[in-house]
Amino acid sequence: MRPPVTLLVPFLGTPSEEEDLIARLARIDTRPDDELILVDNRPGTAVGEVPAGRVRVLRAGARRSPWYARNEGAARARNAWLLFVDGDCDPPRTLLDDFFAPAPGDGCGVVAGEVVGMRDQAAVLARWARSRRQMMASHHLAAGPMPAGIAANLLVSREAWEAAGGFVDAAAADVELCWLIQRAGLRFAYRPNARVAHRDPERIAAVARQALRYGRGRRRLRRRYGRTVPPVRLATPLGRAVAGALVWAVTGRFERALFKLIDGAWTCVLWWAYVAARRSRTDPRRLD
Repeated sequence: MRPPVTLLVPFLGTPSEEEDLIARLARIDTRPDDELILVDNRPGTAVGEVPAGRVRVLRAGARRSPWYARNEGAARARNAWLLFVDGDCDPPRTLLDDFFAPAPGDGCGVVAGEVVGMRDQAAVLARWARSRRQMMASHHLAAGPMPAGIAANLLVSREAWEAAGGFVDAAAADVELCWLIQRAGLRFAYRPNARVAHRDPERIAAVARQALRYGRGRRRLRRRYGRTVPPVRLATPLGRAVAGALVWAVTGRFERALFKLIDGAWTCVLWWAYVAARRSRTDPRRLD
């Protein structure tokens, strides 16, 4: 037997996309005390709660931010375990049970699930993302002073949530939350079999925005945690991308060559965002 879990999903999209997300969430296997909550973060939506069958829809449009939406949902959840999942993810029916196979154990405050790309995406940028990231959460297990997961699939105990003060409203807030929980004396666990399928961006602008967020987040974490957070490098990864593109093109492997060129563009945007963020000395307060 596992404890009750509240699953929380921030949402910012069209009404038809909201209906589709509610239908996907309703397919998840639950037990009597579990909760499924969609937090509607569309600006201008009236604050309140809307019944949608097995899924509770909370309106929280006062501030357009997924971190704000997650915090608002967590404040209204009733269970001792909070499972954060992104709205562009497709959770399996068994997701809640998967996080407790085996159970986290006493003293564990945060459990990172895994995030993989959707195999049915045929767009070039989606195929590139799958080839580069594969299991997305695993990249954060050794990328800082302590292991971390990502908010696309992250289980947090109520005790840990309150000890860390919730998400800050800034890039890389999920990674920092995991670190703050561990600094508070609670343990981190990783469940690679508790996984969701993530829909990767298929447009250049969306991929660029993603790189900008990652670059700003890395800069912010390095400012706060020092050399334990690796800096973003430009010369070496860009050189490898250009050299790799030439080699694969000469040998007739044109998709691999294209992927290397995308690597180079990603590196440039990531580095630019990291460098530009040095000029900002502001660090947001935690949201209540």
